[in-house]
Amino acid sequence: MGFFRDILAFFKKRQRESTRNQFFSSQIDELFDYLSTYISTSNQAHATSVYIKNYLRLGDNERKQKLPESYLFVEKYLTDIDTGFGLSKEELRGLVKVKFASLLSIIDFALIFEEEDRQEFELCKLFLREVVSGLSDLLGESGSKKIQEIKHYIESVPNAFTGKNPLNDENFHPSGYNDWIQFLRKLSFFTFNILKEKLGEEAALRRYDKGYKSLAAKYINLDSFQIIISILPEVLMDEDRIGTLTKHQIEKLLLKRADHFEQLTKELQEKNEELERTQKLLIEAKDKAEEATKTKAMFLANMSHEIRTPMNAVIGMTEILKDTDPSKEQLLYIDTIYKSGYDLIHIINDILDYSKIESGKLELEQKEINIHDFTSDVTNLLVLRAEEKNIDLIYYVDEAIPSCVLADPVRLKQVLVNLIGNAIKFTNVGEVVLEVLLKEKTDRTLDIEFNIKDSGIGIPKNKVKHIFDSFSQVDTSTTRNYGGTGLGLTITKSLVQMMNGNISVRSKVDEGSTFTFTINVPYKEDEPVNKKLKAFDKKTILLADQNETHKNILAKKLKSWGVEVHTFSTAEELLANYKKAGSVDVIMVEDFLLNKTDSSFKEVFFNLLTSKKIPLVRVVPFGYQPNEFSSNMGQVINRPIRRATLIDTIYDALTDVKTIEKVTAPKPLHTPKKISILVAEDNSTNQVVMKKMMSKIGYEIEIAETGEEVIQKLSSKFYELIFMDVQMPILDGLQATQKIRLGVYEKGQPTIIAMTANASEEDKQMCLFVGMNDYLSKPVTRNDIISKIEKWFPEE
Repeated sequence: MGFFRDILAFFKKRQRESTRNQFFSSQIDELFDYLSTYISTSNQAHATSVYIKNYLRLGDNERKQKLPESYLFVEKYLTDIDTGFGLSKEELRGLVKVKFASLLSIIDFALIFEEEDRQEFELCKLFLREVVSGLSDLLGESGSKKIQEIKHYIESVPNAFTGKNPLNDENFHPSGYNDWIQFLRKLSFFTFNILKEKLGEEAALRRYDKGYKSLAAKYINLDSFQIIISILPEVLMDEDRIGTLTKHQIEKLLLKRADHFEQLTKELQEKNEELERTQKLLIEAKDKAEEATKTKAMFLANMSHEIRTPMNAVIGMTEILKDTDPSKEQLLYIDTIYKSGYDLIHIINDILDYSKIESGKLELEQKEINIHDFTSDVTNLLVLRAEEKNIDLIYYVDEAIPSCVLADPVRLKQVLVNLIGNAIKFTNVGEVVLEVLLKEKTDRTLDIEFNIKDSGIGIPKNKVKHIFDSFSQVDTSTTRNYGGTGLGLTITKSLVQMMNGNISVRSKVDEGSTFTFTINVPYKEDEPVNKKLKAFDKKTILLADQNETHKNILAKKLKSWGVEVHTFSTAEELLANYKKAGSVDVIMVEDFLLNKTDSSFKEVFFNLLTSKKIPLVRVVPFGYQPNEFSSNMGQVINRPIRRATLIDTIYDALTDVKTIEKVTAPKPLHTPKKISILVAEDNSTNQVVMKKMMSKIGYEIEIAETGEEVIQKLSSKFYELIFMDVQMPILDGLQATQKIRLGVYEKGQPTIIAMTANASEEDKQMCLFVGMNDYLSKPVTRNDIISKIEKWFPEE
């Protein structure tokens, strides 16, 4: 059976060579087909044959997947099952050579046959050596000489022997091991006859038996036994002797296997005991790790609560201070305190997010997002930061992206705000550009790529690979100059990966960086194309903008809607070339370019617009007032330009529609409602803050310091709205809410809004679970309170 194991090993080795996979897959198919034809018909063999035939029915790809399993299956059968083949070993070998003739030219395949023959040859030599050992003293001079000749011959073949062979066979010209084996068999019979003549038949038989038994202790597998049997003289081949030898051989084989099995059992028992010890240690380590994680989470939650409580007072008081008519210098100090307070809250939020990600407790939501409006909203959040540093913030969203995608808006915004915020932080001159591109679209999902490019300080090449590591900064001077915990990019990378995406960075010192991340999200088919875009087809717009990036992005957007766009870098260049464009439908000009021109140019430019009746659209940076050199000169659009606003503005210009803004009195920030408000708050400083803040927006409130006091006050007076702290003495806010919800009140149940320094999602869900209507996380601003009152007590 070893021969067939070698063949299978050969195929396994070749199968791993990728350049020959196809060729050797077909060869293993042939081997299986061959085995299914010549294998014996026992039940076990039949099962193997069925398996092989089923394999042969598989397609190419299925066979490739099944191939390793098929090797193991057939090898196990050939190695372990005592069934054998219907043909002799020699016949099988001959058939294999015919069947796989195409492989015989391959050296390592041909060596299988040579190695099999070599092993058989060596075993025959060893057996005959044992037979003739020590015979010189038992035989006469002539017999001893003949045996010495045979012994010398056995030791010398096949390579070193140069003398005449003992059989005097002049026609013997060996070409390989197989020929030598046949010759050694003849030599065995020749030697037996010499021993029989000199010592008698019984003595000769004892000598051969002794030779066999001396080998049996070393070579006890059945293959070796069959080889030795093949070179025994015919007189030794009687049924009883062979049966005894076979029984002896099998007993030894079984004994060896029994010893081996016992050893394996012992080793397995030791492995099991070691595994149990390891498992116990792992369980203990897991329990300790979980306990440590739980302790850390509790510590971070408590730390967050203890910091948010005083920060609520700090930020609340700064808002109140702003209303006390401070001087410009005082207002600068107040704004610094306010900003520093929120910077600290941002650091706390980063630490909490990192802890959640590390423990695997952060989960993403799926909500519908209009990706065009969403991107615009995010850039508008950050545009003032860019304007403060006098750098441009520009964005572009690929028109091929469906408007509605399903993603977590809070976490996607967190990623974009962090990356764009960093780009602004590390850029002192130039621009920050956000590109949103469609990379791939399937029937169900989109691969969207976000590129955040800046012209900032850049990152050294040897630091780039560590940029996403926890608590990592480019160097310590970065922290000193720009601040930050070094957690932002770590959190960003984790969030992107949770959105089935990847993030990378390309950077060059003093030239800037580009952070690229992708997300894979489901989407909904777009709504019908905006009807206004039909008016854009084949229209001509002249566009003047000094910022090349913004100019190119805006032109690209307009061209995607069917507009012919001519771009210029100055207003003078536009005026000088407008005739070359032919019929012009709209002129768009960056307002700064008009500021740079003199009065005579403005007069010529204005006369052109009025005489040709060409609509003008002026692009003004966010927060700036337009140049008012003429109150009637065109429409104004703020940058960054919102997609919907751009469509409406261009449509109005093309259709000669002028939006008339009604002059109305400014709407007050908030109109107080006729409601009674109770605030449950145990911190005396925050009580003062809430009273002052609520007074500023038109409410006189009452205070309760414990949950029990809330119940008592509610029993004597009804409050339409209760702002409920959670951590309070005697009876906390959760317990108080549960009691309130079980009560019956003449005017119904009050609206309860949690106002707590417990800021996690779990805390929010717990508040809603016990019956609260809404949730506010400290620090709480005046706008937060107004927003909740407007939500729960809208105007009728």
